[in-house]
Amino acid sequence: MSSREGGPKLPTREAAVLRGHEGAVLAVRFNWNGNYCLSCGRDRTLRLWNPHNAKLIKIYKAHGRDVRDADASRDNAKLCSCGGDRQIFFWDVEGRVIRKFRGHDSEVNSVKFNEAISVIVSGGYDRSIKIWDCRSQSVEPVQTIDTFSDSVTSVVVTETEILGGSVDGTIRTFDIRCGREFVDNLGQSVTSIFLSNDKKCILAGCLDSTLRLIERSTGDLLQEYKGHSCKSYKLDSCLTNTDAHVVSGSEDGKVMFWDLVDASVVSSTKAHASVVRKLVFVRILSVRNALFYWLFTTHCKWALKKPAKTRFCYIFLVLCRLVRLHVAYVGRPRLLLLVLGLRELPEHGGPDPDAVLQSLLLLPGDLLRLLQSVRVMRGFSQMDLSRLFLSLE
Repeated sequence: MSSREGGPKLPTREAAVLRGHEGAVLAVRFNWNGNYCLSCGRDRTLRLWNPHNAKLIKIYKAHGRDVRDADASRDNAKLCSCGGDRQIFFWDVEGRVIRKFRGHDSEVNSVKFNEAISVIVSGGYDRSIKIWDCRSQSVEPVQTIDTFSDSVTSVVVTETEILGGSVDGTIRTFDIRCGREFVDNLGQSVTSIFLSNDKKCILAGCLDSTLRLIERSTGDLLQEYKGHSCKSYKLDSCLTNTDAHVVSGSEDGKVMFWDLVDASVVSSTKAHASVVRKLVFVRILSVRNALFYWLFTTHCKWALKKPAKTRFCYIFLVLCRLVRLHVAYVGRPRLLLLVLGLRELPEHGGPDPDAVLQSLLLLPGDLLRLLQSVRVMRGFSQMDLSRLFLSLE
C-alpha cells in the first residue's frame, strides 16, 4: 500500500487499535496537531485518546443517546459533541459540561467549531444548520439556516463561510460576510463534504458509491472516484495532507486511496470487519517546525509579561527573530522581507516603533492577516501558532 514513485507515502500498516467503546464507533477526530483523538459512538460516550500509545485519557458522559460527531478546539481546551438526543454539548477538556445547546427538532449529524472558537455550527435531520454562540449564556441558536429540503449530513466551517452537504443532493455555501448563498446541485444524496487545502475544491461523498471533486468557483465537476461501496451509510471521505490522494471508507470494511488527478485506485486495504464510517488524515508538524513552535511559545511567554502598550512590539520582535532563523536554516529569501527594517532592542525600553511599523508594511498579506487575528491581550492561541508554522513549511 504505497503511493506512486516520488509521491508522498501512504499508510502501510495498522499503527494502533483503540479499544473501549461498548458499541459501534460513529466518529473519530484528531486534534489540530495529531497528538490526541476523539471518538464517539452508540454507547453514548465521548472518549479522548493518545493514539500513539493507544491509551484512553478520559471518558465524557452526558449524552442521553448515541453520540454521532465531535470536534476539538484549536487550543485543545474545549470540545463539542452532538447526537441522537438533539443537543449540542460544549465541554471543557477536563470533562465539565459548559453548556447544552438546544434547538434542533431531530437528531444532529455534524458539529464543528469555527477557528476562533467563538461559535459552534451544527447540522441535523431537521433540515437545518444552526449557529451557537460559545461566549453567550444563551442556549438558543443565534442563527438558523433552513434552506435545505432534507437532512444535513455534514458541515464545514472556514473563517468566512459555512458549507453544508445534504441528502437533498446539494452542497450549500453561506458567505457570512455578505449573507449570500451558493448552491451546487449534485443530483445524489451527499453524505460528507471536505475542503481541499487551498479551499478551491470540495470533495463530496455520495450515496451512489461515488466521490465527486467540485471546483468551487465554477461548480464544475472535476473528477469522479469509484470502487468503494456507499449505498446505505453516512461515510466520510477526505484528501491527504498534500491533496495528492483521495481517501474514503467503504461499507465492505475497506479503506481506499485514489490518485487525485486520474482517479485510479492507488490502494485498497481491508481495515475492519464491517462498515468504515469515519476516517481522518492529520498533518503533524515537522521536527524543524515543532522546534520553532516551541521557541516561539517560550519567548512569547516572556513577551506577554511586558507592559500592555509595548507587548505587541515585543511579540513581533520574537516573530521576526525566529523568521530570520528560519530563513537562515531553510534558505527562503522571500521571508527576508519580514525582518527588513527591524532594529535590535534598545538596551532600555521597547522596540523602535518606527522600525516595527516599517516591518509591518513589508509583511506578506497572509502573515499580516495572521498577526491581525492574534489576540495579543490574551496571548497567542495554538490555532494562530499552528497556522503560522504550517505556512512556513
